[in-house]
Amino acid sequence: MGSAWIVLGTINRFWTFRVSPQAELQGLNISEHGASTELLELLTNMDRHQREGQFGKPVPVEPHTEVGQIAAEYNRVLQRAGRELSAREEAMEAVRRAEERYRGIFENAVEGMFQTSPDGRYLSANPALAEIYGYDSTEHLMTSLSDIGAMLYIDPKRREEFRRLIDRHDTVVKFESEVRRHDGVAIWISENARAVRNSAGAIVFYEGTVVDITAQREAAEIQAQAEAADAANRAKSEFLANMSHEIRTPLNGVMGMLDLLGTTGLDDRQQRFVHLARSSADALLGLINQILDFSKIEAGKLELERVEFRLHPLVEDLSEVLGHRAHKKGIELACRIHADVPDIVIGDPERLRQVLVNLTNNSVKFTERGSVEIDVACESKEGRDTRLRFEVRDTGIGVPENRRDRLFQPFMQVDASTTRRYGGTGLGLSICKQLVEALGGEIGYDERPGGGSIFSFTLPLECGAASTPPPRAASPKGCKACAAWRSTTSKSIASCSTST
Repeated sequence: MGSAWIVLGTINRFWTFRVSPQAELQGLNISEHGASTELLELLTNMDRHQREGQFGKPVPVEPHTEVGQIAAEYNRVLQRAGRELSAREEAMEAVRRAEERYRGIFENAVEGMFQTSPDGRYLSANPALAEIYGYDSTEHLMTSLSDIGAMLYIDPKRREEFRRLIDRHDTVVKFESEVRRHDGVAIWISENARAVRNSAGAIVFYEGTVVDITAQREAAEIQAQAEAADAANRAKSEFLANMSHEIRTPLNGVMGMLDLLGTTGLDDRQQRFVHLARSSADALLGLINQILDFSKIEAGKLELERVEFRLHPLVEDLSEVLGHRAHKKGIELACRIHADVPDIVIGDPERLRQVLVNLTNNSVKFTERGSVEIDVACESKEGRDTRLRFEVRDTGIGVPENRRDRLFQPFMQVDASTTRRYGGTGLGLSICKQLVEALGGEIGYDERPGGGSIFSFTLPLECGAASTPPPRAASPKGCKACAAWRSTTSKSIASCSTST
């Protein structure tokens, strides 16, 4: 027995007498002869699915058998699992695309975007935020600012206020603060943010946007200053207008009484005193009228007329208004109206007369010898619309080139010496400029060759019923001598000069 056991054991090592335990379970037909069953094929397919992770291919189904029913149920499980896997893949793809879009928006947004921890650390930031705060990159920003309240806000209490509001309301909108950029420059920002909480209600982080509003705040401050200045100017103008009216009323009474006093029996010395008082009252009345006109213009209460009037007599009558003064100074006052200038026009005659009187009176005042000339010409004409050019030329002291920027500015004289020598408020040219511009024209100054000044302005006017100058009537003796003639060229010239 012992020898037999040794011999058989040796042979079994080279040629196995028994099959494996698994083969014993499968049976000799399967293990030895390759036979198969439905259940075995089902188990083999299920094992392959499990090993390869491929669940898209269903297993064969043998109908009308128990194994076939199991295979059919297994296929339904595969279909359901396939649908679930497809849905999950689609969801994952949608999440991936959404993350890409969000990342694109986050990286390319114009506004600064951030996530910060409640203790004041940046968890994430986009490039726009780094640019707003003056950092080279988001990494530089996040590593440099370890305490937002202390290192970013100029007033650290603003960070505490930010946390208090967002803890109470979960959001803050247009929270404005002054912060310091990386280069030390102070800017203003506006923040919109919300609190993100966990399931327990505790705040995990803050997220929101930042906008640099420094330019808007500066513009708002400038606008507020401009509005305050306008309000102050309006108040000043209204005050001047009211005071001018209040002062002019008693002044007219004083002037009336001086006129009456001059008609009484006074000796020469008393008459001279009355004359000086009346001259001073006239000067004061002129000053008040100028202030009143200036205040009306400043307050926007200047009313312009649009009526039909005769232009030629209006210009020529200036010699009567100012001729006596020019004669007393020994200078010649002349006016010239070109032939193409219409006589009847539509506009505001009183404002035009005021500008001409002001400019002419100014030239007479600053001219010691020589002449003052008023020249009216047609600059352009289209249909009934015409643009006339008015020039007042004198041979006076002129205006130094380095002082011409003071012209047409209110309460400004060429220099202090002219104020002391010639008087005045410095309002005349300013009023002329504003009146001309209100009438739609332009005013300017040129130096007259050989010395003197040329003040000129243009006005748009509409031609009236007639466009040729009427014949001039003879002037009263002692006021002016008027001569009218037609030249052989295409100009009709009227010359008015002072005479005794």
